[in-house]
Amino acid sequence: MGAPPKAAELRAQLDGIATGLTGVLDELREFARGIHPAILADGGLGPALRTLGRRCPIPLTLDVATGGRLPEPVEVCAYYVVSEALANAAKHSHASAITVQVQAAGDVLHVEVRDDGAGGARLGAGSGLIGLKDRVEALGGQFTLRTGREDGTSVRAELPLAPANPERSSSSRLTS
Repeated sequence: MGAPPKAAELRAQLDGIATGLTGVLDELREFARGIHPAILADGGLGPALRTLGRRCPIPLTLDVATGGRLPEPVEVCAYYVVSEALANAAKHSHASAITVQVQAAGDVLHVEVRDDGAGGARLGAGSGLIGLKDRVEALGGQFTLRTGREDGTSVRAELPLAPANPERSSSSRLTS
Protein backbone atom coordinates (compact mmCIF):
# COMPACT_ATOMS: atom_id res chain seq x y z
CA MET A 1 0.00 0.00 0.00
CA GLY A 2 1.58 3.34 -1.09
CA ALA A 3 1.54 6.72 0.60
CA PRO A 4 -1.47 8.93 -0.10
CA PRO A 5 -0.90 11.29 -3.05
CA LYS A 6 -1.13 14.36 -0.81
CA ALA A 7 1.64 13.04 1.47
CA ALA A 8 4.32 13.68 -1.18
CA GLU A 9 3.00 17.20 -1.72
CA LEU A 10 2.93 17.84 2.03
CA ARG A 11 6.46 16.46 2.39
CA ALA A 12 7.68 18.83 -0.36
CA GLN A 13 6.01 21.78 1.35
CA LEU A 14 7.57 20.87 4.71
CA ASP A 15 11.00 20.51 3.07
CA GLY A 16 10.58 24.00 1.59
CA ILE A 17 9.64 25.44 4.98
CA ALA A 18 12.59 23.72 6.66
CA THR A 19 14.96 25.09 4.02
CA GLY A 20 13.55 28.59 4.49
CA LEU A 21 13.87 28.40 8.27
CA THR A 22 17.46 27.20 7.99
CA GLY A 23 18.24 30.21 5.80
CA VAL A 24 16.63 32.60 8.28
CA LEU A 25 18.56 31.01 11.17
CA ASP A 26 21.84 31.35 9.25
CA GLU A 27 21.10 35.03 8.55
CA LEU A 28 20.23 35.62 12.22
CA ARG A 29 23.52 34.02 13.30
CA GLU A 30 25.47 36.24 10.91
CA PHE A 31 23.64 39.30 12.23
CA ALA A 32 24.25 38.31 15.86
CA ARG A 33 27.99 37.90 15.23
CA GLY A 34 28.15 41.60 14.47
CA ILE A 35 26.54 42.60 17.77
CA HIS A 36 28.33 42.69 21.08
CA PRO A 37 26.89 43.21 24.54
CA ALA A 38 26.29 46.70 25.85
CA ILE A 39 28.48 46.05 28.89
CA LEU A 40 31.46 45.57 26.55
CA ALA A 41 30.77 48.85 24.78
CA ASP A 42 30.01 50.75 28.00
CA GLY A 43 32.33 49.20 30.58
CA GLY A 44 35.10 47.56 28.60
CA LEU A 45 36.61 44.12 28.45
CA GLY A 46 37.04 43.47 32.19
CA PRO A 47 33.38 43.93 33.18
CA ALA A 48 32.21 42.04 30.07
CA LEU A 49 34.44 39.07 30.87
CA ARG A 50 33.32 39.08 34.52
CA THR A 51 29.73 38.84 33.27
CA LEU A 52 30.67 35.87 31.07
CA GLY A 53 32.42 34.27 34.03
CA ARG A 54 29.33 34.56 36.24
CA ARG A 55 27.26 32.81 33.57
CA CYS A 56 29.72 29.97 33.04
CA PRO A 57 28.45 26.66 34.48
CA ILE A 58 32.04 25.48 35.15
CA PRO A 59 34.07 27.04 38.01
CA LEU A 60 36.19 29.77 36.48
CA THR A 61 39.26 31.72 37.54
CA LEU A 62 39.49 35.07 35.76
CA ASP A 63 42.58 37.29 35.67
CA VAL A 64 42.26 40.48 33.61
CA ALA A 65 45.09 43.03 33.53
CA THR A 66 44.53 45.46 30.68
CA GLY A 67 45.40 48.80 32.28
CA GLY A 68 42.17 50.40 31.05
CA ARG A 69 40.23 50.52 27.84
CA LEU A 70 41.68 49.01 24.69
CA PRO A 71 40.92 49.70 21.02
CA GLU A 72 37.35 48.60 20.33
CA PRO A 73 38.23 45.96 17.69
CA VAL A 74 40.68 44.35 20.14
CA GLU A 75 38.15 44.32 22.99
CA VAL A 76 35.47 42.83 20.75
CA CYS A 77 37.81 40.15 19.41
CA ALA A 78 39.10 39.22 22.87
CA TYR A 79 35.51 39.03 24.16
CA TYR A 80 34.53 36.62 21.39
CA VAL A 81 37.62 34.47 21.91
CA VAL A 82 36.74 34.04 25.59
CA SER A 83 33.02 33.65 24.95
CA GLU A 84 33.43 30.93 22.32
CA ALA A 85 36.08 29.08 24.32
CA LEU A 86 33.83 29.08 27.41
CA ALA A 87 30.84 27.90 25.39
CA ASN A 88 32.89 25.08 23.86
CA ALA A 89 34.26 24.04 27.24
CA ALA A 90 30.79 24.01 28.79
CA LYS A 91 29.33 22.04 25.91
CA HIS A 92 32.09 19.55 25.08
CA SER A 93 34.98 19.41 27.55
CA HIS A 94 33.61 17.77 30.71
CA ALA A 95 36.00 20.13 32.51
CA SER A 96 35.93 20.76 36.23
CA ALA A 97 37.74 24.12 36.01
CA ILE A 98 38.57 26.87 33.53
CA THR A 99 41.20 29.58 33.74
CA VAL A 100 40.95 32.79 31.72
CA GLN A 101 43.96 35.11 31.59
CA VAL A 102 43.91 38.40 29.72
CA GLN A 103 46.96 40.63 29.91
CA ALA A 104 48.15 43.67 28.00
CA ALA A 105 51.93 43.59 27.73
CA GLY A 106 53.67 46.15 25.57
CA ASP A 107 51.78 46.42 22.32
CA VAL A 108 50.05 43.01 22.55
CA LEU A 109 46.98 41.72 24.35
CA HIS A 110 47.45 38.10 25.41
CA VAL A 111 44.26 36.10 25.86
CA GLU A 112 44.24 32.50 27.06
CA VAL A 113 41.39 30.20 28.05
CA ARG A 114 42.42 26.82 29.51
CA ASP A 115 40.25 23.99 30.72
CA ASP A 116 41.12 20.71 32.40
CA GLY A 117 38.67 18.72 30.30
CA ALA A 118 38.82 15.85 27.86
CA GLY A 119 40.50 17.74 25.01
CA GLY A 120 39.71 16.95 21.41
CA ALA A 121 38.89 20.43 20.08
CA ARG A 122 39.62 20.83 16.36
CA LEU A 123 39.68 23.85 14.11
CA GLY A 124 37.76 22.04 11.39
CA ALA A 125 35.10 20.52 13.66
CA GLY A 126 32.77 23.53 13.56
CA SER A 127 32.60 27.13 12.50
CA GLY A 128 33.21 28.58 15.99
CA LEU A 129 36.97 28.02 16.30
CA ILE A 130 37.59 28.77 12.62
CA GLY A 131 35.63 32.00 13.06
CA LEU A 132 37.80 32.93 16.05
CA LYS A 133 40.99 32.19 14.11
CA ASP A 134 39.76 34.34 11.23
CA ARG A 135 38.73 37.16 13.58
CA VAL A 136 42.11 37.16 15.35
CA GLU A 137 44.10 37.03 12.13
CA ALA A 138 42.01 39.83 10.61
CA LEU A 139 43.46 42.07 13.32
CA GLY A 140 47.01 40.89 12.55
CA GLY A 141 47.07 38.57 15.54
CA GLN A 142 48.00 34.98 16.20
CA PHE A 143 45.65 32.18 17.23
CA THR A 144 46.82 28.97 18.86
CA LEU A 145 44.78 25.90 19.82
CA ARG A 146 46.38 23.20 21.98
CA THR A 147 44.43 20.16 22.97
CA GLY A 148 45.16 16.75 24.37
CA ARG A 149 43.27 14.05 26.20
CA GLU A 150 45.36 14.51 29.35
CA ASP A 151 45.87 18.28 29.14
CA GLY A 152 42.45 19.68 28.32
CA THR A 153 42.21 22.51 25.82
CA SER A 154 43.98 25.85 25.61
CA VAL A 155 42.84 28.61 23.27
CA ARG A 156 45.27 31.51 22.92
CA ALA A 157 45.12 34.74 21.01
CA GLU A 158 47.75 37.43 20.73
CA LEU A 159 46.18 40.65 19.52
CA PRO A 160 48.19 43.72 18.49
CA LEU A 161 47.11 46.86 20.33
CA ALA A 162 48.33 49.03 17.45
CA PRO A 163 46.98 48.82 13.89
CA ALA A 164 48.30 45.77 12.06
CA ASN A 165 51.31 46.14 9.80
CA PRO A 166 50.27 44.80 6.37
CA GLU A 167 53.76 43.37 5.83
CA ARG A 168 53.58 41.36 9.08
CA SER A 169 52.19 37.92 8.54
CA SER A 170 49.85 36.29 11.01
CA SER A 171 50.09 32.67 11.97
CA SER A 172 48.19 29.96 13.74
CA ARG A 173 49.34 26.74 15.31
CA LEU A 174 47.55 23.54 16.22
CA THR A 175 49.14 21.04 18.57
CA SER A 176 47.60 17.73 19.57
